[in-house]
Amino acid sequence: MPISVADAQANIDNDHPFAESINFGVFVNETGGQLFYNRNDVDAEMGRSQQLGSEYYTLTYQPRGGDENGKFRQIRVTLRDHNLRAVTKTGYYAPDKSAPVDPRWQTKLNLAEAAQATVPFAALDLKVSGIVRHPENRTADITLLLQSKGIDWQAIENGRSSAEITLAAASVTRNQDIVASKVQRLFLSAPTQDPSHLAKLVTHLQITVRVPPKTRSIRVLTETANGGRIGAADLDREAIEAAPVMPGPEPHLLCRQPCQVKPALPPAP
Repeated sequence: MPISVADAQANIDNDHPFAESINFGVFVNETGGQLFYNRNDVDAEMGRSQQLGSEYYTLTYQPRGGDENGKFRQIRVTLRDHNLRAVTKTGYYAPDKSAPVDPRWQTKLNLAEAAQATVPFAALDLKVSGIVRHPENRTADITLLLQSKGIDWQAIENGRSSAEITLAAASVTRNQDIVASKVQRLFLSAPTQDPSHLAKLVTHLQITVRVPPKTRSIRVLTETANGGRIGAADLDREAIEAAPVMPGPEPHLLCRQPCQVKPALPPAP
């Protein structure tokens, strides 16, 4: 028997099951899966998986409240009928009340709540300037104008300024359920550090979001990195349907780095 399989059956630390070095056998067992080993017959493995997926019941439960200490909580399932087998995870980690909040995760939560809210958000001046539909893949390209008022500009080298924002779009149903969304982190760049000049800048933004059939409106939001100021712009179903249609762009690889966006300078007096 391979070591990974033997380790998968080992009784590891109940408080920190992943504290030591692990392998695939331990990982599969601890997350409720099954390890297929020493088998090259892919057809048999697929057949076994199909059989397991065709005869089962799904049971769920709600854990009782406990200490929010971030420790591992073990799950043990016992059955009266020994001919039945329960497949489950070994356990889960309790919420940690004292753990610091990830600012990026908090930003996503803020934007999700704002997308489902019915109230306007005007801390940032965000307007839709155009929309193009791609019916073949049920997406829409939305072009926006973002005024610089309220954006936290930071001075950088060579007399320039930069700012970080989060741009998001959500397709929402009649019941305010989110059926599709897109979130992007953007870095704005401006060739000036003059506050009066920065306040007049307008940034052109674009975001693509899926538009499932149940979509009744699209809400586009932007939030500053510091301070959490939010601006929103809405498109109802009529505006979406009235948008011009164009073929969708060819698929291409996307860079993992945050986008750099240059604001448009105000017109010369």
